[in-house]
Amino acid sequence: MVLLAVILVALVLLSVGLGIAVHRLVPERWGGPLRWGRSLALRMGSVSAFLVVSVVGVIVTFLVMLPVGVLVKSLQDSVDLPVFKWTLGLVNSGSAFAKFNSYATTLGDRSTIDLVCVIAALILSFAYGRRWWIPVVAIGVTFFAQHEGQLLLAQLLARDLPPVAHPGTFPSGGVSRVIVDYGVIIVLVILLIGTLSRQWRAGLWIGLGAFATIEGFTRGYLLLHWITDIFAGYIFGWMLFVTFATAVAALETRTSLFSGERHASNDRDRISGDESPGDRVGSASGLDHG
Repeated sequence: MVLLAVILVALVLLSVGLGIAVHRLVPERWGGPLRWGRSLALRMGSVSAFLVVSVVGVIVTFLVMLPVGVLVKSLQDSVDLPVFKWTLGLVNSGSAFAKFNSYATTLGDRSTIDLVCVIAALILSFAYGRRWWIPVVAIGVTFFAQHEGQLLLAQLLARDLPPVAHPGTFPSGGVSRVIVDYGVIIVLVILLIGTLSRQWRAGLWIGLGAFATIEGFTRGYLLLHWITDIFAGYIFGWMLFVTFATAVAALETRTSLFSGERHASNDRDRISGDESPGDRVGSASGLDHG
């Protein structure tokens, strides 16, 4: 038990460390899903950008996950079974650590996610006011894509399940739900507030990554998934998260999150004489104001 607890702490620290490294090493000018979505919306229109990003992102995710599924099936005897048996020999079902894992893993359960999504959609729809439909659409579409996509992949790959009660399938739904559904709710909150600094946003993403790391560990500790299904859940979850974070940011272009950048860009264009009619129309219409 002590060894597994040490492994959990090490994994969480590694997740946080990687998040901090990415935040410090990746230049801010490279942007991220929120800025990408905003940029696409200014070029294509909010609804068009949302639809294009959602459809293309889901298709690309499936094209990646299918060969990943074939790969993990081939690793069942050489990787999954040995790890499963090793973990089984270390698990103490009556320990406090086991109780912690049993509680923590429920945060990624379907019933918990269902409730969180409904409550978040209701609260955020009131908070968004006249644009109440944005959180409803964003949470609804994200939830549907993750749920149905995970079920479809499980049916297509038809993996042998772990020999325990109520085993999980490929890819791990608990892991992908935590990343995708909770992640999009965080995106909606960031866009609503509109004043969070890059450091605060990075902190939220790092926290989400640490939460997903704990969820993946609990699924493995409780022997609910093959270890490769858990890793596949991270790939599936993060790809869908990037897709829908970008798509949702395209819907909510009125956030003040990047308004200073847009105004500075307009000022430079006017000084240089390069401002386009489209830029003047977009600025006059108040597209970037909350």
